[in-house]
Amino acid sequence: ELGDLWCEDSCSDHEVTLGLCRLQAAVRQLDIDQAPVSSARRCIALLAPQPGELHLLGAALHADLAWQAGWGAQVEFPDTDDALQALIAGTWFDLLDLSLSAALRREHWLARMASTITRVRRASLNPALVVVVSGRLFQEDLDAGQSVGADWSCRSAGHFGWFLTRTAAERA
Repeated sequence: ELGDLWCEDSCSDHEVTLGLCRLQAAVRQLDIDQAPVSSARRCIALLAPQPGELHLLGAALHADLAWQAGWGAQVEFPDTDDALQALIAGTWFDLLDLSLSAALRREHWLARMASTITRVRRASLNPALVVVVSGRLFQEDLDAGQSVGADWSCRSAGHFGWFLTRTAAERA
């Protein structure tokens, strides 16, 4: 894992940057089916890291995938739970993708994320808001998403693209 190598000083900042660029290029080349356009409104996703999370790669990659899948994608980087809650309370979203670090496990953030999701659901204009969580922790621990109150855990970028396509088709 690139993050582990960086933490161990086994690779440089330059090598990490190159790796992240290659990863972003690979995600853009994924063949994500675009949901059929119907007379219904387009699904809208808010993609954001957990407030306080410094690693923003997951939100950025998932925004590209949402756009490829035909979703309206709004990417935000809220500093606090209050800022995230204000975003959710002010705009209709079909989906919230809340991410943790793709490099670090962050298991000590589970309680905090559970609280964030509870607050977001209360504030949402959409009573059926779908909450997706992503990050290294959720890839390695398949039960972690359920423990924070998410509807779905993302295991990979391709998996997230598939989920978006399926969800949009169900709502069409």
